[in-house]
Amino acid sequence: MRASSDHDRLALKAAVRLALKRVGGGDCFCHATRVGAPALSNYANANRDDSHMPLDVALDLDRDAGAPIVVGALARLNGYRLVPLQAAGSAPDLEDIATIARETGDVVSALATALVDGGVDSREAADIRREIEEANAALNRLAAKLTGPGEGS
Repeated sequence: MRASSDHDRLALKAAVRLALKRVGGGDCFCHATRVGAPALSNYANANRDDSHMPLDVALDLDRDAGAPIVVGALARLNGYRLVPLQAAGSAPDLEDIATIARETGDVVSALATALVDGGVDSREAADIRREIEEANAALNRLAAKLTGPGEGS
């Protein structure tokens, strides 16, 4: 018996879909990794339970997406959360403001979209949780920049 469930594997595929959407789709991303667009499509396809993204391709995708979307999903499914390493010598800048505004706006947008029909279904809840994780990652990166030597994290 496998340790991962069908639900776990579908959550991974949803994370792959989200990350691929963020980088412009498989046709754009295939040039930044070692697999082609058809394989990327299969990795995101909930009906292809025999095809999952290799870790090195997930690393490429998360880096291209600018956030640990796929790796973050893996961590959550294993009962962990990702915490960014402190950015040594890095100071907050306007890009941090833009990123936080975008990521928190994505949370609000996903929640508002879900509530339009009067409730939040399980797929919508998963999407909102992913958006929250991305916003938390951006806020954690900012917090790491604001933590000086000897202050801890």
